[in-house]
Amino acid sequence: MVKIFKVGMYIMDVNEDIDDINGVRRLLGQISERFDVDFKTATIKESEEFEWDDDLKINRVDATIADYEEYFKKEE
Repeated sequence: MVKIFKVGMYIMDVNEDIDDINGVRRLLGQISERFDVDFKTATIKESEEFEWDDDLKINRVDATIADYEEYFKKEE
């Protein structure tokens, strides 16, 4: 039997390995090939660049969705 999982996620590029949204698509394609699954992306948003600081809320294990969403509020 087949299942579909709908996932909302945040991909944090702290090492500057992803240049743009197409880079995210390539990354998901690599994961898809490695694990033999298929991804269909509905939407991909990109935040503005910002300086990394170890004290950021999103650098904590208990970071919330709201903590990540703070980086997208400026665009709306």
